[in-house]
Amino acid sequence: MELQFPPLPDYANLLKFMVVALAAVGTVQPKLATDADKDLYSPDSLPQRFVTNKLVTTKPDILDILDYHNTTSLDDGEVGESRRTKHFVLAYVTPWNNKGYDRAMKFAHKFTHISPVWLQAHTNKEASRYVIKGTHDIDAGWVERLRTANKDLRIVPRLLLEGFDSPAYQKLFYDADYAHALASVIGKCLKKYELDGVVLEMWQQLNEDVHRRAMRNAIKTIADKMSKDGFETILVVPPSGGENLPGRFRTEDFNFLASSVKAFSVMTYDHPRTYSSAGAIAPLPWVIDSIESIVPEAKEKSKRKKILLGLNHYGYDFSRKSGANALTSSAYLDQLAKYRPSLQWDATGREHVYKYSDETGEHIVHYPTLKSLDERINLSIMMNVGLAIWDLGQGLEYFLDLL
Repeated sequence: MELQFPPLPDYANLLKFMVVALAAVGTVQPKLATDADKDLYSPDSLPQRFVTNKLVTTKPDILDILDYHNTTSLDDGEVGESRRTKHFVLAYVTPWNNKGYDRAMKFAHKFTHISPVWLQAHTNKEASRYVIKGTHDIDAGWVERLRTANKDLRIVPRLLLEGFDSPAYQKLFYDADYAHALASVIGKCLKKYELDGVVLEMWQQLNEDVHRRAMRNAIKTIADKMSKDGFETILVVPPSGGENLPGRFRTEDFNFLASSVKAFSVMTYDHPRTYSSAGAIAPLPWVIDSIESIVPEAKEKSKRKKILLGLNHYGYDFSRKSGANALTSSAYLDQLAKYRPSLQWDATGREHVYKYSDETGEHIVHYPTLKSLDERINLSIMMNVGLAIWDLGQGLEYFLDLL
């Protein structure tokens, strides 16, 4: 029985791009874009076993996934210190998916930035105005080992603003002294623990457009102060709203902040529909729309190098009874082994999907595959953007061979 999905938004213009971009995508690699990019697009940039065993395909064999998922070219001694893309590759590591810590070490040469999810900023009544919490999670030994594995790697923990009420946001947005104070407290923490910067998750606090300019000014003040002190700021920004709605982060925002912020981590996963109905987690036309809504003109592709395309290493298991539940690698592998489902290729969303039934009813599952990830990595190269992986501990180990 063919799987049924709600219709995707009308991406007619974007799909014209996709016809050109994806018509070139074969079983393993797209056609060369330019002579200068041959090393990026050549099948030689993938581990030979992916090519030999035809693992990057729209018709993957479940037994191949079960057999190969936990071994990589590093285990085979096949590849050296190389990456497919010349742009930033950031990977998030979360304490609750701690496989990511080991993978960050093992594949350190594949990344430019590692962002452990450690820190939170809180307000206080002291002269400093703010305090950084979560430092108990900082693993100095792991940080040191990462630097040994890749001397150029930047360690930039994610920083959330927690416990801020409306007056606290107003002060931060509208009083530069508060923005300077927050930057100073962050900088002192980074210096103490010998870290390189932060991934700042703050833009999502924009609930009313009237505060857009004020918040933008605050972020610029923070990032400029951080840069002056020798630290990087990467800003997390929302994707396109979907359904032809503009994203809350606009071209004007990017242009205003680009000289101050090191990079922009765009959350091109969890399509807005994901929580309410079965469907692609990150439909490729929507991913393109999210990038083009920030830097729309292809002739300005050089600006896009600061954009990091969000790449999910997790999936969703959707059922009518329980809605959408996040799916990590262990549960995914258990489902493949138990139910032996048939993976089908969603040619519009460019993801694999399968169905299974248990005592609670029918489930529809989207989880990344080598093929879906390979297309998104190729897209990042064609669009001149970097990558941001959420998160290293949720996916299959051989996903990292694609980088």
